[in-house]
Amino acid sequence: MPKRSLKPENNDPRKIEQFHTAVEAMLSRADGVPPKMDKAIEPLVRIAAELRNLPDASFKARLKSELTGRKPMPTVAEPVAAARTTASPRMAFRDPAKAIEFYKKALGAKEIFRFEVGGDIPHAEIMIGDSSINVTGEWPEGGRFSAETLGNSPISLSIFVDDVDQFAEKAVAAGMKVVRPLKDQFYGHRDVTLADPFGYLWTAITVTENV
Repeated sequence: MPKRSLKPENNDPRKIEQFHTAVEAMLSRADGVPPKMDKAIEPLVRIAAELRNLPDASFKARLKSELTGRKPMPTVAEPVAAARTTASPRMAFRDPAKAIEFYKKALGAKEIFRFEVGGDIPHAEIMIGDSSINVTGEWPEGGRFSAETLGNSPISLSIFVDDVDQFAEKAVAAGMKVVRPLKDQFYGHRDVTLADPFGYLWTAITVTENV
């Protein structure tokens, strides 16, 4: 799991805020190209842009050469992949590292990468099944607050699983609370709604019948 912990010089709050803004702008672009920014934080944001599209063989070779001081072997250029249209939730937390570990235990999440700056996590990514979820810390100056701070979340998440009973049992054992118990629905679903400790609701679903 790629992980980077980088710090703007002397943990300067102004630099950290600029970094957050630049990463937000970069992530909002379909092409992932970093925006114009302060020269002092430009190297950090460019690394974040590289991490955004891992795995990348040429990036790994360049990184190894930077760490060892050796000139990288030339790599064969690969054709640029066609742009994909995807939608992934971006969830904010007071303690994103704690949330990531919780989701690993409760929901079987896998951590793809984590980008840390000055003790903060402006961007991380986990996978639950085939779905990608972006994880970030709070950033009050930029208007980003967690469900914990707001008191609730206006969105909930749905997960389709093979065995909802087994899934719910594992999630509850890890610390999730049952909001709506397991039930067979008339439209062919068996589902349960659970609340995590961070203020988000999750509905786990098994399709029992195609209607």
